[in-house]
Parts: sequence; structure tokens; C-alpha cells
Amino acid sequence: MPKYKNLVFVYGTLKRKEPIITGYLRKSESFQFLGRATTINKYPFVIASSFNIPYVLENQELEI
Repeated sequence: MPKYKNLVFVYGTLKRKEPIITGYLRKSESFQFLGRATTINKYPFVIASSFNIPYVLENQELEI
């Protein structure tokens, strides 16, 4: 793996194809997608509001 100054894990706010990436960060070359990740346990993931703000809910049993 190439050496990077900072590695950051994001679970939603910077998801590809969401407004922050497609609008703001795509204009910059200062970031790179390194790969996908999956949690061991499944958690409900909700994208809500007009700003596409993602939420991961703690309740593993809740289905949306």
C-alpha cells in the first residue's frame, strides 16, 4: 500500500455518489478511495434529510 499522510475511515458522510463527494471533493485531487469495508455485525444504515446525512443505528435487530 502506498504511504499516505493520513488515512481516514468514513462510514457514510463521504460515501461515493453522495453530495459531498460529487460536489465538493471531486474538485480536489487530495483524496483517494482505497477500498470497501464491512462490519462484522449488521447495523441499520439510514440516509435522511435533504442533506443526505447518514446514520448508523445501534439497534442491530431493527429493520427499516
